[in-house]
Amino acid sequence: YIVRGDAYIFMLNDGSKAISNYNNAQLLNPKSSFAKLRVGQLWMRARNYPDALTTYREVVRIDSTFAPAYRELGYLYSRANRNDEAQSNYIKFLMLSAGNTTARKQYVNTLIELKKYPEAIKELEDVIKVDTMDNDVNRALAYCYYETGQYDKGLVYSRKFFAKASPDKIRATDYSYYGRLLAKNKLDSLAFDKLYKAFQMDTSKPELLSEAAMSLNRIKKYDKALEIYKLKITLKKANPGDYYNMGKVYYNLQQWGMVDTTLAYYSTLMPD
Repeated sequence: YIVRGDAYIFMLNDGSKAISNYNNAQLLNPKSSFAKLRVGQLWMRARNYPDALTTYREVVRIDSTFAPAYRELGYLYSRANRNDEAQSNYIKFLMLSAGNTTARKQYVNTLIELKKYPEAIKELEDVIKVDTMDNDVNRALAYCYYETGQYDKGLVYSRKFFAKASPDKIRATDYSYYGRLLAKNKLDSLAFDKLYKAFQMDTSKPELLSEAAMSLNRIKKYDKALEIYKLKITLKKANPGDYYNMGKVYYNLQQWGMVDTTLAYYSTLMPD
């Protein structure tokens, strides 16, 4: 019944038939932690978080040593921004999954979601000792080292990630972190391309254009920087800081009339 339920949900996306089969499994074996866990996961898929929480707690009551229940509780609490409870459940999951590298990686994902980057780095350093093949570990280390201000280390792992990644596995955030790491390492000529690529992949992040323009400013490519600011204005994504920085670009280009016009407009946006 559990396998049949899995087939209905994972292959046919039929939640009602899946839960019917999981309930049948539970009737045959009321102490089946796995059947009950599957019901909780169905509630999560339906975004019915209260029932998911109740079900996962029932799993723990059935078997307090059933590690996957703590993993699911940790994920659920993280979605609810109950960060301390999320972390404590993931720690319990990790304790019950001792030696399980996959479990440790799942814990790392939660630490990153909770923005606990130093703790994530510690776990990742242990993971990489036994698993050097998983490129997601390079990705995670690049992100975490950036967030903790260790830009030189972050750049090493970002480069490792891109060297191994197939194009279909690369995300917009991979390019954005790579670009920011390059910029922090004073490699602005390379940073622009990555930041602009990140925006092309995810146009909901207009701040990437501002960062790309600033990289161009730092290497004195003022004409190109001006193009980026104008693009942001055309897309109706510009903020007051963009007009201020565009005014400085015009100043460096010695286009005094446009300096006056742009900074005057900035002053109307920021009268204080």
